[in-house]
Amino acid sequence: MSIKFTEEQDMIRDSVREFAQSKIAPIALEMEETKEIPRDVVKGMAELGLMTCTADEKYGGPGLDAVSAGVIAEELARADCTGSTCVYYLVPASWGFLLNKYVTEEA
Repeated sequence: MSIKFTEEQDMIRDSVREFAQSKIAPIALEMEETKEIPRDVVKGMAELGLMTCTADEKYGGPGLDAVSAGVIAEELARADCTGSTCVYYLVPASWGFLLNKYVTEEA
């Protein structure tokens, strides 16, 4: 069995990897010491559409699938071995699933 990422997943991986290696990796130790993720990192993640990335487009998200969300988490973890950036990302990423499952048009 051969498993390959889609072209979109490859593009997501590449863009998140570039962001994570240039913006997160150089300050990962500092983030661990201060127990803070700088605003510019959070803003950059939001600009890439990583926050609530699994939310459907009708709710304002990009509507990414679970594999894409996992690819994003992996690239963030690669840049920050403490896992703090990855965990920070996974919380809002999971909100997209909840939005898709439970939101109604009346809400």
